[in-house]
Amino acid sequence: MLDRLKRWARTIKRDVHAVYLAARDPRTPWYAKALALCIAGYALSPIDLIPDFIPVLGYLDDAIIVPLGILAVVKMIPPELMAEHRAAAALAGELRTVARDSGGHGRDRARHGECDAAARLEGAVTSPDRMERRSIVG
Repeated sequence: MLDRLKRWARTIKRDVHAVYLAARDPRTPWYAKALALCIAGYALSPIDLIPDFIPVLGYLDDAIIVPLGILAVVKMIPPELMAEHRAAAALAGELRTVARDSGGHGRDRARHGECDAAARLEGAVTSPDRMERRSIVG
């Protein structure tokens, strides 16, 4: 049960990053961007449907409404676009893990070919001519 909850939390975290990336993409429909903005506003707003000072229920509304809102936004974004941004978010998460585990030197290790995830991420976001230049130099 605990493993399932952890997997779900990681999926939500990845989808939040993917929705952020999708919101910046011009191919994303305007109504998905609008709902994402509303959900982010609700999550960051001090105004809640049920005030947080009410035991259990105060935090329960945030724990239900925000993930359901993220799910609704994900459903509004075209599947191929969402898949693209989920992959980028997953690679960014791997890069953060490597950077954290290596004491903040993950990017340096990636430049020297020691981290596959970081190298894939750098290759995914660079242009082909930059990749060619990097392969000639390195």
